[in-house]
Amino acid sequence: MPDYKFTARNKSGKSESGVITATSDRSAMTLLKERGLYVTNLKSQKENKGGSFKRFFTKKVNSRDISIWSNQFAAMYSAGVPIAFILKTLSEQTENKVFKEAQVNLLDDITQGISIGDGMEKYPHVFPELMINMFRVGESAGILEDSLHQVVKYYTQEHEVNQKMRTAMTYPIIVLVMALVVVWVLMTRMVPSYVEAYANLGSELPLPTRILIVMSGFLVNNGVFVLIGLAAIAALAVAWSRTTTGKRFIDNLKLKMPIFNQLELLKNQSRFCRILSTLLHHGIDIISALRLVDRSISNSVICDVIQEAREESSRGESVANAFARSKYFPPLIVNMMKVGEEAGSMDILLGKAADLYEVDLINMSERFNTMIEPFVNLFLAVIVGGILIAVFVPMFSMYNMIL
Repeated sequence: MPDYKFTARNKSGKSESGVITATSDRSAMTLLKERGLYVTNLKSQKENKGGSFKRFFTKKVNSRDISIWSNQFAAMYSAGVPIAFILKTLSEQTENKVFKEAQVNLLDDITQGISIGDGMEKYPHVFPELMINMFRVGESAGILEDSLHQVVKYYTQEHEVNQKMRTAMTYPIIVLVMALVVVWVLMTRMVPSYVEAYANLGSELPLPTRILIVMSGFLVNNGVFVLIGLAAIAALAVAWSRTTTGKRFIDNLKLKMPIFNQLELLKNQSRFCRILSTLLHHGIDIISALRLVDRSISNSVICDVIQEAREESSRGESVANAFARSKYFPPLIVNMMKVGEEAGSMDILLGKAADLYEVDLINMSERFNTMIEPFVNLFLAVIVGGILIAVFVPMFSMYNMIL
């Protein structure tokens, strides 16, 4: 497992620093918070040695890879194929180099007598923590086949939801990029060709046209520096978004922006219900299950809510009541948990809630795509149309002078 160098403040406000070993940055954050520390900076020591730069150019293991792999693994295991042979077969057909290397190393661990769950834990950058724990629980309880079916169900559904989310965001991103390219071409190619003609008019140009000419001249003379500056700003923004402060700011923003906040809430609520249902189904106690859910939720603000609820539950508070105080968990989830606690069927009820939220998320993604389309088109029309109007208005003046 990787080591993380941290800087934090304790309950008395004093600064502390050190190194902690964890499966992921989220896990490290949770462990430090359990010690009563508020983390101000967290960085993988591998990243300090240039590991993050190398991984930046490496193809990541995404939800599609995990979904296909878990499906194939479950199918072969259900057919009675030994785990070692399954890993050998799957590693040979895997194209992703990072994923392939992890499977080869995992196969070596298995042949040396290490359980598959413990072996997978060595590669947290490939195998999600939820999958690792599901394999471990399935092996120890002798129900690995059932665990595999749960893993397949979860990651297949997660991949489908992720695909819907990406589809919803693809259109506005493509249109925005095209708009920037069109504006760049107009400002650096078309506008300069009219500048000399405008100079011969002998009359004062309209203010929008003068502003456009100044901006065009700046881009023509400093275009390379503008592009470098934009690239540097983008790189710094990405780097900052990966810090604790940056991620928290962005997560807060996601929960406050109109329309986007609904997508963010539905995504995390469906994920919360699905993971907790899956873990409880396999007999994991609620406190441990909430700890694993917390490490699997992407939004740090909602993670804090889960951590607080877990701490209250560990002190004897009802799980449903602990979540009822948060605005991010609606009555449907709270009531499902309350009934589930009383009837001993929380895993089933949360599974039903997850089904509902996943359908709502898919429908919301499609509605978002429909709603955002006219706004994106309007934005493009205003920007490009504004440039064209500023360019052609003086031409009418030239025409009147000729007449």
